Amino acid sequence: MLDLGTDFIIALFVGSFIIAIIGSILSYWVSLYLIRRLHQKQFYRRYRKIHSFVK
Repeated sequence: MLDLGTDFIIALFVGSFIIAIIGSILSYWVSLYLIRRLHQKQFYRRYRKIHSFVK
């Protein structure tokens, strides 16, 4: 890789950094959605379980 030159290495690092930023932003929002959905399902399961004993 050192034989290819510093211009190639800098372009590789900048491109990788941009892809990493985009990937981290997308994965943050996807995981936030999935975690909220999981918590909501757990809440409704507990709610139904508690209220089924009350009846």
